[in-house]
Amino acid sequence: MQEHTSLTLEEYRRYGRQMILRGFGLPGQLKLKNAKVAVIGAGGLGCPALQYLAGAGVGTIGIFDFDTVEASNLHRQVLHTTARVGEYKAESAKAALTSLNPHITIITHTCPLLPSTALSLLAPYNLVLDCTDRPQTRYLVNDACVRLDVPLISGAAIEWAGQWCVLGGYHQGGLPIPAAESRREDGDHKGIGRATWPAPSLPTGSSDQMSPPPTPTPRTRRPCYRCLFPQPLANTSGNDRSGTCEEEGVYGPIVGVVGVQMAAEAIKVVLGVDDPLPRLNLISMSPALTADPASTSTPFRSIRVRGPSGKCKACGEGPGVVVGDDLEAVGYDEFCGVRKTYDQYAGEGEDKVDVMGKRTTTQASVERISVQGLKDGFYDGRIPGGYVTSLDPVSPERSGRSEEGDGKKVLVDVRAELEYGLCALPGSTNIPMKAFLSDPIGRLRSISQTAHLPSEVYFMCRRGNDSLISAEALRAALSESESEAGKAVERCRVKDVVGGVRAWSDQVDPTFPMY
Repeated sequence: MQEHTSLTLEEYRRYGRQMILRGFGLPGQLKLKNAKVAVIGAGGLGCPALQYLAGAGVGTIGIFDFDTVEASNLHRQVLHTTARVGEYKAESAKAALTSLNPHITIITHTCPLLPSTALSLLAPYNLVLDCTDRPQTRYLVNDACVRLDVPLISGAAIEWAGQWCVLGGYHQGGLPIPAAESRREDGDHKGIGRATWPAPSLPTGSSDQMSPPPTPTPRTRRPCYRCLFPQPLANTSGNDRSGTCEEEGVYGPIVGVVGVQMAAEAIKVVLGVDDPLPRLNLISMSPALTADPASTSTPFRSIRVRGPSGKCKACGEGPGVVVGDDLEAVGYDEFCGVRKTYDQYAGEGEDKVDVMGKRTTTQASVERISVQGLKDGFYDGRIPGGYVTSLDPVSPERSGRSEEGDGKKVLVDVRAELEYGLCALPGSTNIPMKAFLSDPIGRLRSISQTAHLPSEVYFMCRRGNDSLISAEALRAALSESESEAGKAVERCRVKDVVGGVRAWSDQVDPTFPMY
């Protein structure tokens, strides 16, 4: 790819306000123009990061995202619009960035970043921003950056909090500037302003001239992501979910703040003015933090963290290093303990799967049924119509067992209480998964109208993941119990509704709201 040694007149006008900053100047702008930055994820974090990187004049930006724009993204993913719902996020972001700055090159990657492709896809870039929210992807991107010796800026935001940090290699001089050329003499003013060294020295008290760049020092290392987090972090809700924004929720402005900070760190890395000391930066916008006037807590915190770990499995030394050039051998899903989602079960029909999402060779203990099966089995073929919320005169939380169902069947919705209050199926009973897992049989007895267990128990959640976990937990508890509960194994049928309320809205009742 062509290296740039000059700015056009338009670029002078566009970037002038930042070029006059101490530590920036023409050399800094040329570093940005020649930088090749990969942004993985064009969502809540990626959108503000991309916006400021493009605005600053990063010459080549690669956008990695194979997801499409949904209406539920728009409250926080500020590059996308209502008109572009359904488009690839990478292409939608490119359209917005091209409108913002037509002088840069944007490359879109709408294929998944996989262990088999990560090294080759990221190799052309000299800086990577991880703006994803999947633990598997975080470790994959980190390992690829370690193998490629590329700095990584990692960010995360969920609920009311966020964090970001700069990881990997550090070079005091920043990215190199291409060899300078003489000023054009052919009257073509599009190429004026070529960088030459040495630049004038910076007088004391003056900020309108740049000092020559420092002599690059030997490259040193910051810790990598595995150094800081050798094992995947548990999510905040204490359940077995992956802890993504879709499942836990996210405050729109928090991702904006973190994304902007990631862009700021990226620009400093390119310029060579970044902090070589490893720091983990934290922010919280929780109402609990601001509601107490006596609180001395601050929204922002910066924590010094340990340096590279010699025992790190990715960047360490010695026999403990297990991450090599063959990233496919790492097994990221297994390492992160991530279960398959029901979107990944597409094409498997009604085949039985175990709790880890694998096909079973014997009769499965939990029946997986479709939402049509729920309609036929629990509602006797009827569509109950509508939904109930926490604002109804009799809220879902107090509705208990309604007239829907025959008294021997129970529909348990294991979503969090807040989610259940948004919209719930008539006749369902809410037992949040965390509470249910603490005592499956006891919780089930608490909603049964008799001393006996129901003949059929249907489990449902938002998308079909937590319900499967809960159903398996009940079946395991029944199998291990004694006396009456043990005898009930034969007569209590445990059923899991594939796809959850989302599938109900898509396939049965389009008036049921999704969020």
